[in-house]
Amino acid sequence: MHWIPWACCLARDRAGRSMPARMAMMAMTTSSSIRVKAGGGEAPRTLSGSSIGAQRRTPSGQVAGGRRGDMELGWSAGEGVSRSRAGPLTSLLESIRSRPFTKTDVPRDSNFAGAVHHHTMKHVATNRTLSTAVLLAVNLAAAARADYPSAVTADGPDAFYRLNDSLVRGTVNANIGSLGAAGNAINDLPTGVVRSLPGAIVGDPSRSSFFDFNTRTEIPFNHALNPAASQPFTVEGWFLPSSDQSGNGMGALANRWTQGGPRQGWVMYQRRPSADNTSGESAIGWEFRMYDGVDTSTALDVSSQVPFTLGKWQHVVVVYDPVGAGEVGSKLSIYIDGALANTSEWSNSSKPGYAPCTDDHDPAQAVNGQPALALGNYNNSNGNAANLGASNPWFGGIDEFAFYPAKLTAAQILAHYQNGTNAARATSYSALVQSHSPSVYLRLGEIAPGADAAVNVGDLRAAGNGAYTPEARHPAPSALAGRADDGSAAFHSRNTVSQNVPLSIPFSEANNPNAGTPFTFEAWLKPTRDQQGGQAPVNNRMVGGSGRTGWVIFQRNPNLTYPSSEGHGWNFRMYSGNGSGGQDILTDTDYTVGRWQHLVVTWEPQTQNGDVGGNGNDQWEGILTAYVDGVQVAQNPNALYSANRAVPEAGQGNPAGAPADLGVGAYNTASKGGNSYEGGVDELAIYNNYVLKADQILAHYQAGTNAHPATSYETLVYTAAFDAANPPDQTKERATLPATYLRFNENAVYPAANSGTLGTAADGSLVVSPNDAVGPVTTGFSANN
Repeated sequence: MHWIPWACCLARDRAGRSMPARMAMMAMTTSSSIRVKAGGGEAPRTLSGSSIGAQRRTPSGQVAGGRRGDMELGWSAGEGVSRSRAGPLTSLLESIRSRPFTKTDVPRDSNFAGAVHHHTMKHVATNRTLSTAVLLAVNLAAAARADYPSAVTADGPDAFYRLNDSLVRGTVNANIGSLGAAGNAINDLPTGVVRSLPGAIVGDPSRSSFFDFNTRTEIPFNHALNPAASQPFTVEGWFLPSSDQSGNGMGALANRWTQGGPRQGWVMYQRRPSADNTSGESAIGWEFRMYDGVDTSTALDVSSQVPFTLGKWQHVVVVYDPVGAGEVGSKLSIYIDGALANTSEWSNSSKPGYAPCTDDHDPAQAVNGQPALALGNYNNSNGNAANLGASNPWFGGIDEFAFYPAKLTAAQILAHYQNGTNAARATSYSALVQSHSPSVYLRLGEIAPGADAAVNVGDLRAAGNGAYTPEARHPAPSALAGRADDGSAAFHSRNTVSQNVPLSIPFSEANNPNAGTPFTFEAWLKPTRDQQGGQAPVNNRMVGGSGRTGWVIFQRNPNLTYPSSEGHGWNFRMYSGNGSGGQDILTDTDYTVGRWQHLVVTWEPQTQNGDVGGNGNDQWEGILTAYVDGVQVAQNPNALYSANRAVPEAGQGNPAGAPADLGVGAYNTASKGGNSYEGGVDELAIYNNYVLKADQILAHYQAGTNAHPATSYETLVYTAAFDAANPPDQTKERATLPATYLRFNENAVYPAANSGTLGTAADGSLVVSPNDAVGPVTTGFSANN
């Protein structure tokens, strides 16, 4: 062993290693070994290159202090005489002369990088066996103290918010397939932007795109996405059906040409959810239709015939396997959730089973350009320049869309499904997809620009979207047990002022059916303050004039230890349309501040009283029933109710003549704000023309409090009014869906991602404050901090 002794000032880290010795460790390669001996009687230690690498990955701790001592570095004789054997160590060792060597480092009394501390290293003796004497020259400053974020994360905080989250918003869905930017998709419709909601891949925080019947994203024409009919290809995606509509052909995917003669390309439609649905198309599940380029008729066509569940992601893969140029024997196969569902084989010898789109169409017909590949709507080749060809839109989510210029095998397809549904996957879903070389792979997690909106996934669709103000916080933790992927909306009473409603949903007759129509209101509420005075978590009323209409929910006392002036529990108040008095039902049940509670109220009209106030309001008498945590707790059998009207009483509204909006977090705009609520709201649903049954309400509560329910909570909401035993009224498409369903899991406008050990479970969002201020500019902080 050859030794170089040194005399130096040694600072020690928390692991007890001398700092200069540790710097030398970093210089070694995996083929080298080094012996380190420090002063103070320590025995020499031998470190191999592999252990040196491990030391390099271990962040340094705070400098605990310094002392004088001797440090000796050495290596095996066979390694020392050869530059090739010594590796990069020789490039860091320079000729030794009898002179001091000074470096800057973190001072032992400072926690911040960039401060100056001098370490003097003095040559004591020269190793004569080396052809060149050497001096250890390493950068003490860089390794002794990491940058600030690294230093914080090294101490393992549960939560660490850097507050420099990207505010980039755009209309482009990036392609990470082999086509690169040429395969990017663009949100191109002026009618709306694609919304970002939780994704399909279990345990993956990546988000998905939600298409609300007004939007699409499409990839401009590319020959790689339209291979010759003699070439196989595969289309893959995860789909979240959110409507049972099957008539009028909701086009989830479209890559076709339909103008001025023979049709080309293909399209995929959502069909009936199950055989129990009695209206719409005859097919069940998903239909993938191809065109032959000869005429306008359908060529190869396959339907999955496998039911799907509203509110549940389904993995769909379609494989085109040609014979010749789409000739007899060509096959089109569809896989659902990893399993082969159906296959169609072409048998017509007079024409091919498929012809791809081409880019040579007459501009007079291709008024929106050559045919693109669209998600969420028909593509641009459907004619009609006014709406860029958009037609037959889809309502639901799409995630992880991929196009492969090859035939995926059954084993590969199954592997994709199993990976996507396994949170304990060894390989990420995206890495698995990319290993099979897709031309296009859209993860669809981008956030589009636009107003901060609460996305309605009920049957009102985009007409039921709400507008947040900066006071609302979302997504806050979900009311549903075990649903880290889900969210809620949280409100703070001290942030709202008169006429400032944290969340407002425009008036719709579906949310305000005539008082002679039954309805159900359902939500989860989590008060975080016991403030009294009529805090209103949800409000749907019109005030003023000669008769109030609509309804409101008030938070009352948490329990009977409070003064009895207001009662306790939740107060659902209806208005009769005549005067300002309300028709109350009080739950008279305890709640706990900081805990979720399930509230359901049903209205069953019995007798029409008509326009008793002479003001145009139609009053009904009926039964008002309240349920808390799945159990009926109160009933008013003689409640009087008059619904809000599209045209309110003369002079009423805010502004005058405007109908009542649905407000969440405070009084609505029609009431000019106020009575702000502090707490959370989640899973808000309004069922028009349907009264939830007692057993359904209990089932909803049980699903919401069970981390692994047999049927998901959202599926129970979507299908509550569907009754296969009562056709056709309870089995028609769009007849049984809730008009409004707000899940409150939209992305935060100003996110605050957690860099601590709790990961995405502790992600937050900023309220009434952007994150665009300039951070520290000292050494140790990144330029974009």
